[in-house]
Amino acid sequence: MNQIITFFSDIKSGSCTNMLVQIKHTFIFNIITFFLLLCLFLTFQFWITPTKRGFFCNDETIRYPFKTDTISPSTLIIFSILPNILIIFYGEASDSNRNKNSRKSSSKLYIQIMFQNIGNFLWGLILLCCFINVIKVSAGRLRPFYLDVCKPDVLLLNGTCTGYEYITNFTCTGTNKALIREASLSFPSGHSAISFFAATFFILYIQNRALVLRKYYLFPSALQFTALLVASFTAVSRIFDYHHHPEDVAVGIFIGVSFAYFFFNYNSIEKNYKDSQIIELDSPDEIQEQNNSLLNNELNV
Repeated sequence: MNQIITFFSDIKSGSCTNMLVQIKHTFIFNIITFFLLLCLFLTFQFWITPTKRGFFCNDETIRYPFKTDTISPSTLIIFSILPNILIIFYGEASDSNRNKNSRKSSSKLYIQIMFQNIGNFLWGLILLCCFINVIKVSAGRLRPFYLDVCKPDVLLLNGTCTGYEYITNFTCTGTNKALIREASLSFPSGHSAISFFAATFFILYIQNRALVLRKYYLFPSALQFTALLVASFTAVSRIFDYHHHPEDVAVGIFIGVSFAYFFFNYNSIEKNYKDSQIIELDSPDEIQEQNNSLLNNELNV
């Protein structure tokens, strides 16, 4: 708690004014970009009709009953975003307090790094959701519960669908149009991609940036294992809820992990961290202070 209080007290000082102005301008630009991506996401999520796929009459993989989500979308988003933001905030605030004696403008540096980490995570998550939605709509793969909610006319009483015939000319007689549309968005698994993106980013951050946690020995590993366990349970739940085929989940996991690795290193967090240290050391104030120190040493000699 003292580390966080010290962090905020440093933020209030005048030395952070320029940094906060820069963050404000960046924030406004990012908000505009965010809303543009949100429009893209909502367009593919609600208004663009998925590619219509046919099915084999004897396909048992799409005959499962419809079940509600074990992990709801809202629960998924909350447990994906909140832990990452909290661990980034705690890690950077603690690191700032630990190193405040080595650099006068430590808080400025760590505010920048904190926002960069959070920004990379949220930016990656937004782009991941857009990417997944575009693929889902383009692929149009039928979910395991497709026939249960679609109720195609060719399978009803006196229907003509039998054997290995591939049917493309059919009409869904189900009444829930939104659910029928959702039943054509099986590939890839969005839940799996998002959960593993969040878990992988969380694990990488603890491993590379939250160094203050290392003094607790097994606790960081326990946090990482918990994140992996929650992500794995979320992915597996999509299979036993009959919302995805196993290969949909596998591809979703691969996409999520790939995005996490890329966006953890987006703008090179570690490189910018080191570069910021160099910039601070080479600033005019630092150089003047170093020169004065050298001059005093020479006079004393």
